Amino acid sequence: MQKNTIWIAGSHTPVGKAVKMMFAKHPGYRILETKNDLDISDAEAVKGFADMAYPNIIINCMSLPAPVGVQEDQLSDQEKRDLKKELYRVNALGAANLASVSRSHNAEIIHVSDASVYSGALPNEFVEYDHTYGKSLYAKSRVAGENQVKELNPKHMIIRVGTPYGSRKNPDDLYRQIVEQGRNNEPLHLTVTQWGQPTSVLTIASVIKEAIDHAEYGIYHVADKGNPTLKEFAREVLAANDLNPDLAANLSEEGNGIVLEDLVRQMRGKKELPDWKADLDAYVASRKEARA
Repeated sequence: MQKNTIWIAGSHTPVGKAVKMMFAKHPGYRILETKNDLDISDAEAVKGFADMAYPNIIINCMSLPAPVGVQEDQLSDQEKRDLKKELYRVNALGAANLASVSRSHNAEIIHVSDASVYSGALPNEFVEYDHTYGKSLYAKSRVAGENQVKELNPKHMIIRVGTPYGSRKNPDDLYRQIVEQGRNNEPLHLTVTQWGQPTSVLTIASVIKEAIDHAEYGIYHVADKGNPTLKEFAREVLAANDLNPDLAANLSEEGNGIVLEDLVRQMRGKKELPDWKADLDAYVASRKEARA
């Protein structure tokens, strides 16, 4: 059997790790990975790696998140220019370099994005065909990255995800933060750069594999059903791990204004994405089974 060669750019990210584990279980794939050791904004470095590895599938899991706690309207003009340059360097230029090299190798590109691309748009429920409009510098850089991928390689899949969780070794992972602070019996103080429709990385990885296996190009929304508040989600995580749900009492009860609807998958007759509670239960069960 001829193997598909998959290059995972950002294999150290939560989604990247889950994708790597998902494909590693199947013999038809050869996995290549880069982390922060390869600067995707460096076109020559990207081309050099692709020419050496010759992938026929590139999965871009790299992104530069918005800085936690930074209010853009409080930045100086120079600080805004510096932040914009850094965000666009990775989220737009990096995406463009990967899309360009994937086309030159006649490879598919899967680009992982998020709900921020709708942050400046109305109403609050969006399907894949709705017009994107980013409000913050981060969101605008994500919109630019998506546009570059669409323009530079017709064999693209853009995967917009809800808030991912489930990266066990990532100290910033939301699930891990909740459990570790809960075990210390501490009131929760969470670092969250973006909140909305929590979705396990296992679910995200399975949808990415499904799309690749069927070469179904286009844009996909991958976010669990339901839109709990951060407080609701944290309470469920604590309870599922036999920890005190009241430790989440100080968290926000405001929901996210952006809801991703997976219309494209529905029209293609795919299995319905899970409710966020069902996905959380399945993830917790998988963790307990792995420890057994």
